Amino acid sequence: MDIGYLPDMFGHVAQMPQILARAGIRHAAFWRGVPGRVTGHAFRWIAPDGSGVRAEYLFDGYGNGLEVLLVPDELPTALREYRELTRDRWGRDPILGMVGTDHLAPSPDLLDLVRRFDGADSDHGGHPGRVPAPAAG
Repeated sequence: MDIGYLPDMFGHVAQMPQILARAGIRHAAFWRGVPGRVTGHAFRWIAPDGSGVRAEYLFDGYGNGLEVLLVPDELPTALREYRELTRDRWGRDPILGMVGTDHLAPSPDLLDLVRRFDGADSDHGGHPGRVPAPAAG
């Protein structure tokens, strides 16, 4: 899935959804610059010309999964606590746990941790994924 990944911009041009849509990108993910009236984790981002994309609001930033992973043996508890603290945003939707940041490489044992706890409990099963690299061009 192609994603317009704009995690840490301090502002967005109104035409960004139009630019993404014209490039064939139907989804965007970003942190800053979301209107306060957005109360969930996803919304339709509409450009002045009426075109739009589905936007994933990274309301806890682009490293929201880092603290959950600090103590691997406590992962199920940490995930349950995070789910409870953010239930108003996520509802019953799967949680997007971002573990990248601009100051820290992902843990080399990340996939082992995900596999270790995947399916152990429906409240904290996880599935590894990645944000696709930008297309060359």
